[in-house]
Amino acid sequence: MMEHVSREWDDLSVRIADLLAAERQRTGDAAEDHSALVKDREMLFSRAAALLADAPRQAAPASNISALPPGMGVADDLFVLKSPHSPRVADLRRVAQTLAMRWFLGNPKQPALSIISADRREGRTAVAVNLACIFAQSGVRTLLIDGDLHNPAIHAKFGLDEPRPGTICRAVQGVDHLAVITASALLELKSDRFMQSALQSVIETMRSEFEVIFVDTPAAATSNDYQIAGLATAGALCVTREGVTRARRSSRVLDLCEDAGIAIVGGVMLRP
Repeated sequence: MMEHVSREWDDLSVRIADLLAAERQRTGDAAEDHSALVKDREMLFSRAAALLADAPRQAAPASNISALPPGMGVADDLFVLKSPHSPRVADLRRVAQTLAMRWFLGNPKQPALSIISADRREGRTAVAVNLACIFAQSGVRTLLIDGDLHNPAIHAKFGLDEPRPGTICRAVQGVDHLAVITASALLELKSDRFMQSALQSVIETMRSEFEVIFVDTPAAATSNDYQIAGLATAGALCVTREGVTRARRSSRVLDLCEDAGIAIVGGVMLRP
């Protein structure tokens, strides 16, 4: 049984890597980038890739980023703010560096990225908020959009009250260069328009003010809004969680994204 599960995970890892390779071929990347692609595969998509857990490993290097003082109303899984020097944050910073090079500063440069997963409780929102904080802490003007209209959570992660009517974009106290658009604010913008056109309009409007835009999405099992967000951003990062994710369901999500023309930029596996 364990061998069968392991094989399914390996197949999912290969599936993500193949999508990435196909995307590079479509965009005409040079052959000499192949070795870099192989290295990225090993880092991001093998079973040991980007395991955001506090397992024993080399400590993250010291930096001038400090943990938030006690009493700040942020969620426990916002570990970039709670424990900025933990190994899991060091892993996620490497993922952020790869995203910056491959997507946000790639050729062509892309302003936005959706965070997707097959099911709930896989850590999709946690990855979205932590990545947004990492970019913001690096001095990058970062916007995080809560595109999960079914189970919105971004406002709760940062301890934000519901915005007043007409308030769209809100700065996050304690995190310079970071702003959020909550699900309720997105609903105001959506109005009678389709979700995709509303998101595309927001991204086009905000890309002059922000260098990086992340869109959190509902689980694929909940709604196909993840595809709508992926089309609006043109690309997606796939999140899985060991012991929770069903590899076949995630592979199906990847297939649907590929069919829709959504680039799979990378993958992150979380450990419980």
